[in-house]
Amino acid sequence: MMKFIKYTAFPVLCGIVIGMMIAHFTQDISALSWLSFGLRFGTENPFVLDLGLLDFTLGIGVNLNVATVICITLSLIIAKYINKR
Repeated sequence: MMKFIKYTAFPVLCGIVIGMMIAHFTQDISALSWLSFGLRFGTENPFVLDLGLLDFTLGIGVNLNVATVICITLSLIIAKYINKR
């Protein structure tokens, strides 16, 4: 389990964060704006359960763009290379 986290989950999370940052910073640059092109899907209105004392709100949204996909792929390739060493 620890090996999965170390060589798969952590690189994927790093790729997501770096990809979202790249997409955010390049969206106003005309030559690089294609990196921020993507899709957003999920629930528009979250499910809300009001029990009086407690409120539960459940919803999910995924924002996927080109830079994120590239960074996730690169991070997994780098993690595989580091794992072989």
